[in-house]
Amino acid sequence: MVLSTGLMGCYVTPMPIPENQASKVSAVEVFCGFLCPESSQVGTLNQGLKNLLQFVLAAYFLKKSYTVRLVLVDTVAAMVELGSLLYDEPWITRETDSALHKLLQKNMLLVLEAILTNFDLPESESIPLKQCHFNFIESGLIFFLNFLGNESVNSEPLWKYIIHIFSLTKSSSNDVRNSSVPLFRQHILTIRILKMEIKLKELLYRSQSLLPTVRKQMQTLHKEVLLVTTFLAAIQGGNRTLEGSVLEDVYSGFVSFNWNEISEHTLRSFSLELFVFLKKIMLACEEKKGMYLRDRSSLLSPNFSKTPEFGFMDFLLRDLQELLNSEHVKFPLQIQVIHGHIDFFRSFLNDVGNKHYDFDHSDLKGLVLRILQVALQVEYISDSLLQNPDVAWYLFPWLSSLIEDTKLIKVQISEISNELHGIRFDDFLQSTNNVMPPSKISEIDEVVINRVDDECELIAKLTRGSKQLDIASIVGMAGIGKTTLARKIYYSYSVSLHFHTRAWCHVSQLYHKRKLLIEILGDVMEITNSILEMRDDELELKLYQCLKGKRYLIIIDDLWSTDAWNDLQHSFPNDGNESRILITSRLHDVVPKIQEDSIHHLPLLTDAESWELLNMKLFKEEACPEDLLDPGKKIASSCDGLPLTVVTISGLLQGIEKTSDWCKQVGESLSSLIADSEESRCMDKLRLSYNHLPNHLKLCFLYLGAFFGYKEIPVRKLIRLWVAEGLVQHAGERSAEDVAEELLTGLIGRSLVMASKRRSDRGIKTCCLHDMVLILCSRICEEESYLEQVTWRDEVFSGFSEDLDYGVHPNHSHLTDPVTYSKRRPSIYSRRNHFVMSRPSGPHVHSLLYFATSDSRPECPHDISLIPGNFKRLRVLDLECINLGHTFPEWVEDLVRLRYLALSGNINSIPNSIAKLRNLQTLVLVGLIGRVLLPDTIWSMVKLQYLHVRNGAFFSFQGTQMENPPQLPELVSLSSPLLYGVQDAEKILIRLPKLRRLTCIFSDSRDVDTGDRLQFPVLSFLKDLKSLKITYSGRNFHPRKFDFPWTLTKLTLSKFRLPWDCISEIGKLPNIEVLKLLAGAFDGEVWDMKDGEFQKLRYLKLDNLNVVHWNASEDNLPKFNT
Repeated sequence: MVLSTGLMGCYVTPMPIPENQASKVSAVEVFCGFLCPESSQVGTLNQGLKNLLQFVLAAYFLKKSYTVRLVLVDTVAAMVELGSLLYDEPWITRETDSALHKLLQKNMLLVLEAILTNFDLPESESIPLKQCHFNFIESGLIFFLNFLGNESVNSEPLWKYIIHIFSLTKSSSNDVRNSSVPLFRQHILTIRILKMEIKLKELLYRSQSLLPTVRKQMQTLHKEVLLVTTFLAAIQGGNRTLEGSVLEDVYSGFVSFNWNEISEHTLRSFSLELFVFLKKIMLACEEKKGMYLRDRSSLLSPNFSKTPEFGFMDFLLRDLQELLNSEHVKFPLQIQVIHGHIDFFRSFLNDVGNKHYDFDHSDLKGLVLRILQVALQVEYISDSLLQNPDVAWYLFPWLSSLIEDTKLIKVQISEISNELHGIRFDDFLQSTNNVMPPSKISEIDEVVINRVDDECELIAKLTRGSKQLDIASIVGMAGIGKTTLARKIYYSYSVSLHFHTRAWCHVSQLYHKRKLLIEILGDVMEITNSILEMRDDELELKLYQCLKGKRYLIIIDDLWSTDAWNDLQHSFPNDGNESRILITSRLHDVVPKIQEDSIHHLPLLTDAESWELLNMKLFKEEACPEDLLDPGKKIASSCDGLPLTVVTISGLLQGIEKTSDWCKQVGESLSSLIADSEESRCMDKLRLSYNHLPNHLKLCFLYLGAFFGYKEIPVRKLIRLWVAEGLVQHAGERSAEDVAEELLTGLIGRSLVMASKRRSDRGIKTCCLHDMVLILCSRICEEESYLEQVTWRDEVFSGFSEDLDYGVHPNHSHLTDPVTYSKRRPSIYSRRNHFVMSRPSGPHVHSLLYFATSDSRPECPHDISLIPGNFKRLRVLDLECINLGHTFPEWVEDLVRLRYLALSGNINSIPNSIAKLRNLQTLVLVGLIGRVLLPDTIWSMVKLQYLHVRNGAFFSFQGTQMENPPQLPELVSLSSPLLYGVQDAEKILIRLPKLRRLTCIFSDSRDVDTGDRLQFPVLSFLKDLKSLKITYSGRNFHPRKFDFPWTLTKLTLSKFRLPWDCISEIGKLPNIEVLKLLAGAFDGEVWDMKDGEFQKLRYLKLDNLNVVHWNASEDNLPKFNT
């Protein structure tokens, strides 16, 4: 801590005593020696007390002001109190240390009160203080601060205040003092309020025998004193003066009160006097009301989200509780009241949601939006208080106003609740189930209509005709089935036999040339690190070389412009061997410029075909009931031949009781949705499916709009973001991850989302939205102000040169003004340098998602230290696409509200300060240059659920010898730590009791003499572990035994070089369903599988092994998917 001038340094030489005080020196030393013996544990306080007492005596015996002398007497009494504490407790404990800390503060406050009171007196009555008097005080203060230590002093605002006041009084000349008298009076008021607060704390601590009602009243009085302190600080901050007569009366009553005879009545009387003073202060602060009105207006601007989103209220309740538990909480009574009201609102909204009432009903929606507006304001206040308690004074009238609003809302809830019990079912109640069962998940190609004629015609174009490279195209409106037909052709038996190699790439509107090249290469060869490091022109050449001499088929799906074709066509050799390219596009004008005579226009379905598709989707292999045939065909006919509409409507009808009356109503409503243009007809019908979603699924669906530039959305990342945003609510013992997967299943079951790729354990790896569904999602996000989609084509980046990838152009180093995002969630797709140069900001942004587009030098580091200053309320920060340089950014620690953090850089360690992010749930770090050292403080981040460090991490081992080392009790997913030997592995993993997924690198023990490098790590204590991926890095490995938990369902082993007879241990695991043996996991040419092994195995992958013979009977692998 840096002290003001005159208070720097450590121990000082005792100041000389004035001659007229010399006779009292021996008495001072004896007295202070009695209070604080130099030989005791707190002997270093002795000199500080001597210096302080010398000032008291010097001032007291000048016999001037009676008022000042009374304060000085109180100071001596406080010193005696200090000595009494040290006499009763000669050894410092945690409790003693806290009491000692407070008594030293009390002593200094009393001395400063005496000085300030003296300055406020007429010159004839005041004590003529000299420099030596201030030297005594300064010496005493320095001794106290040295005794307490910098860390203790820095964490206590009251010490900073004491230092400030002393510096102010010491540096003031006589002339300045006269002009500063009003300010000195203000500080006198503050000190007296602080003294009342200290006194009440002491009484609360000591008066355990009080009646509960009296004790409760005293607690209330203490909170009111705290509130007065808050407002006094506000007035001083504005250099205002305040008439102190009311406080003088209150203070006189307080000090004259007989605290030995406390009753509920007398406490209430005193509290009333205090309330009068508080009202007066609030009037003085009235002119500051504009500050909170301005903030409220900004918060509730037209960009306020209109979607009923209340998952954040659970986090808000935790924040309010954190404030209430804080030692320095401001106006706790009001926070307690608002906490109760928010808790009530959350219960009401949960109840409404569980009964599936329609949140779009006008009355209910209006009420819900009023609740959300109040909750958002309370969240803003809570954030402000947690980040900076000094702003509390102007937030109090705002919070008081909100309390009145919540009382009115509770009355409205009571009224509408009575109505909800008597309204018609079809007015408020939704008809759909919340979540579809897993068996109803619709894959992209699960059920499709057979377009036999179209399929045969296109296959003929691709497999017959000219020897030269030829191009065929499928053109049609969105949702007509172009991609589905192309997939059927791509996987058809005749096509797979005809072509040597096939590849598929999806273009879309936001295409990236580099990604397209890598996507095609990935289908014709293995993608290695050297491929990923190639420049774009090298990738083009590599693709050309891979296709050269081969008869190939390339599918280019969803082409939106000729630019993408121009970027790719030079990579396709024409060797006269009947190679073909098939393009799908909804834009007819794009295709003729490529090959006019090969365009295949895909027609709409006939009514019969639409009914056939709807029938298959709804009833699978079962027959449609007779009474549903006519209404079902009517519904199919109203879909106007668009397969997407048929599939979407089938999702709407899933899970709903299918009666003829209900189907007739649906058919009639669909007919009324038919509009003029083809696109609007489809959009209206897609919106119908959205409108029938439960509210929690609507929010999850809209969040997919943040990935509008993604061809395929990584599901695990999506789930982590859903959890951080409060969109996933825990249900009993089930994890948030399980609930989130069920929510995604519900969206897939309604055909709004498609499962594009699956993991080996049959879970969904990536998902996607059909283009028309994505357009719908984007429109609703804009209408509801749910999130803000920003691309490099938008106006905010129009001032940047297209070819400016790296560095700053001298003619426009920055925009004139920073780019300010007004919505709660901006999702930004741009070049990295453009994003940084735009100096983004957002005072009300809670989630900042950034996705980089193609740059020529993506590896270049960028300085984005402006983030914490420009985005002070972030909960979610995803900057995984930007290299932040060689050190972990210090500014991250300022974003204490973060729940999700993803960063990237040439970083080799994370600092201890990461633990300040005490709310963090997800930490993703992409280390670009190697493994990353995790700090020991990571173990204090008890809310952490996902810890992913790409390219490897290793733990600090400080504190691992503790008897009960700290744990990460909520961590469910960890990758990729480096574990050295059995002992290190156990030290780390034993502290992760809920771990479900582990990806790690296991290496030789650091101490090879122990011999434990020959053992496999013990993992059986991980009772929740489901998935394990472990790679070995070290010398020859010959384990004595495996020790896996029986809960394991997925296992991946690499580079162990184990003998095949060890695999029987794995085969005995009762729940193993997925086994991947990669890169020399086992060594040997013969694998003999024994009876009874791998009874639940469904998926087996063998890669880069030297096995030649695999001996198994027909009874092995009964569940295996062939």
